Parts: sequence; C-alpha cells; structure tokens
Amino acid sequence: MSQDKALDYIDSGNQNLSKGNYDQAIEDFTKAIGLNPNYSAAYNNRGLAYEKKRNHSMAIADYDQAAGLNPNEATIYKNRGVTYLSKGNHDKAIEDFTRAIGLNPNDAEMYYFRAVAYNGKGLMRDDTSAVDLAIKDFSQVLKMNPDFAAVYTARGVAYSGIGERDRALEDFDRAIKLDPNDWNAYSARGGVYILRGEYERGIKDCETSLRINPDHPGGAREQIEHARMLQKAGIKHL
Repeated sequence: MSQDKALDYIDSGNQNLSKGNYDQAIEDFTKAIGLNPNYSAAYNNRGLAYEKKRNHSMAIADYDQAAGLNPNEATIYKNRGVTYLSKGNHDKAIEDFTRAIGLNPNDAEMYYFRAVAYNGKGLMRDDTSAVDLAIKDFSQVLKMNPDFAAVYTARGVAYSGIGERDRALEDFDRAIKLDPNDWNAYSARGGVYILRGEYERGIKDCETSLRINPDHPGGAREQIEHARMLQKAGIKHL
C-alpha cells in the first residue's frame, strides 16, 4: 500500500513539475521519498524542481542520491551536469555529461550540453583547447541532427571566439537559412562583420536581430553603437 501511495505522490509531483508548481512538486516528491526512500526517480525529479527554483545545492544533493540508487541512468548525470553548468562549474559539468554520454551515446542533447560546458570553460580561462573540444561536440550534434539551427549558431560563436571568423560566418549563414527568425544568429553574425570592419553589414544584421526580438538580451544595440563609433573614428577592422 505504501509503495502504491509513493507512486501516486511521484505522479502528482511530475504533474506539478510540468505545470511549474515547484513547491508543491517538492512536497509531493518528499512524501514519496518518506514512503519509499529507494525511488531514484523521486530524488531526480525533486532535484529538477529545486533546480527550477535555482536552489543548486539542494538539486545536486538530490541528484547525488538518485545516482547512488541508479548509477546507470544517464538522465541523472545530465540533470546534475546542467546544474553544475548553471553554477559555472564547467569541469564538474563536463565530467557529468561525459558520464551521461558513456551511458547513452545516441542522445545528441548530451553532446550539446557538454559542448556548452567546454565553450564556457574555454572562454572563461582563455583555453582554446577547450573551445576546440566544444566545436567537436557541436559538430557531433550536427551529424546526429543536421537541421538544428541553434547548434550552428552556437558553433559559430565558438569559432568566432578563437578567431575563426570565416568558419563562424559560414555557421551563422547556415543557421539563418534553416531558421530565418534566429535573432541570435543575426546578432552574432553582425558582431563578426563589425570585427571585420564591414560595419554596414554588421549594423544591418543587428537591426534585423532587434526587429525579430525587440527585447534582445545579447547586446545588439551596443554592437550597433560600437560599429558607428568605429566608423566615425575611421578604424578599418579589429
């Protein structure tokens, strides 16, 4: 009877989690754990609810418990890796995503998240070898899903970060062809054009990005101002 009740709480917790009722979801999963402390799914999903509330330490503690109970479940390591990534702990995130890939090498999402972690590590530490690994993982994702526009944008940003501007532009072009509303690709391509001294093309791309997403969080307005300042100063390229 207690096992059935625990499953009922897990089901209720999952429903609350999907609806964004994170506090109620945590309460449900906690009740399920109280009835049966060996359900890894209850810990894993409570960890997801804590992560949604930005309570990283509690989320990681739950993922640790889930991994201890079910060490061969790739999703647990992916979820913990995402939390480490949110905390800026790129090394721990990479370790978890690598473990997840080892358990489920056919999940493109695992490679994508590891690429994001490698790229973050590379940019933070000025480590081009980490960026190279990010590009390798982004490329693996594109082998598995060649029409994933956002990954071309992400790989283009990585190429741009190590000075491979021509390759970056190729990726941004491909992203925009696949998704003409990819405001991030326009903004990133505009930034590369500005670095190359092609200010009008850069400004045009940034303006397009802003038209698509007026609440643009990526600095397109600042890029336009910067381009106009460089134009006025007569600077050919950066």
